[in-house]
Amino acid sequence: MRKITLFLILIWSKSLIAQDIPLNSNYSILGNSGSNATQLLYWNGSNVYYGRKLPGMIGVKSHFFRINGETKLMINELGKVGIGTIEPDMALSIDGGIGLFRNNQFPTDYSLGFLKYEDGLILGNSSSSDPIRFQTNSVDRFYISNSGNIGIGTSTPKGNLQFEGQAQRLIFSTDISQQENSARIEFWETNSGIEISENAQFSIQYDGLNDALRFKGKSGSLVDNDFMIIKRNGQVGIGTELDNLGNHKLAVEGSIGAREIKVESSGWSDFVFNNDYELKSLEETEQFILKNNHLPDIPNEKEVEEEGINLGQMDAKLLQKIEELTLYLIEQNKLNNAQQKKIEQLEMKIIFLEKK
Repeated sequence: MRKITLFLILIWSKSLIAQDIPLNSNYSILGNSGSNATQLLYWNGSNVYYGRKLPGMIGVKSHFFRINGETKLMINELGKVGIGTIEPDMALSIDGGIGLFRNNQFPTDYSLGFLKYEDGLILGNSSSSDPIRFQTNSVDRFYISNSGNIGIGTSTPKGNLQFEGQAQRLIFSTDISQQENSARIEFWETNSGIEISENAQFSIQYDGLNDALRFKGKSGSLVDNDFMIIKRNGQVGIGTELDNLGNHKLAVEGSIGAREIKVESSGWSDFVFNNDYELKSLEETEQFILKNNHLPDIPNEKEVEEEGINLGQMDAKLLQKIEELTLYLIEQNKLNNAQQKKIEQLEMKIIFLEKK
């Protein structure tokens, strides 16, 4: 019974080929293989339509899809597909925009779209709250939030660009095998920072425990030799360990070469020349030196070794000693002049006595 019914349907449908019955007045699917057109069997849910139409020639064995007499989609003999073009030069050539959208609201309500403008191409969505996400294995790998923040390895970027992951790194490199002394920049999560240079010869790391930015060089096989440290409070260390910064704003282990150094100070030693300044006598100074083995108001050797010196204060102290020496010399010069006068007077008396 089923075979008889199917046979009757085929006979009935075949009888319809005496005329074309298109899907509608503007819709047809055509092909130009041989002398007869590709036949179409269409079911709209309640009726079955069958028809055929002779194609226009586009190319040998090409298949095309027309609307209102215009070819909108075609497949040429090489298998290349053209949408909006009858001359596809790629496996898929599209002349026009591409959109994945909902509710027929493109481009005002599209979930993903390529928009062609005079100044270029836009890929995005129109949602004010939904992000754009690129996934592999159902895990977000690249994420753009609705506010524009970008996350790589995270779906909650807190800044313009955020990297996260168990073995995260961002590498900018040249082909080391093709170019000598090529360098790269790597972000290593395990080192909590940035490593720069071929084979990690140099690194910049943030030390969260000590709240410091550390610039490191390679020591042996490890990039673990601090050559500069910058703390959040503004302290800077060059060639010294973090623990040796003390209270200094700049701590340097080694020499400093400069053409000029300016030290600003709030006081100077001109008070030595004030009338009320009490200048120690040379005898008092001598007794102090014999007892302490250093000049008054000057730190001793042990103090300098333990605490160092303040360059501005030490310059002022040394100037104070120079000014005190100047006062001693002035006083000594006065004594010498007075003694010279007495000597001259005595010489005159001797000459006078000798003439008698």
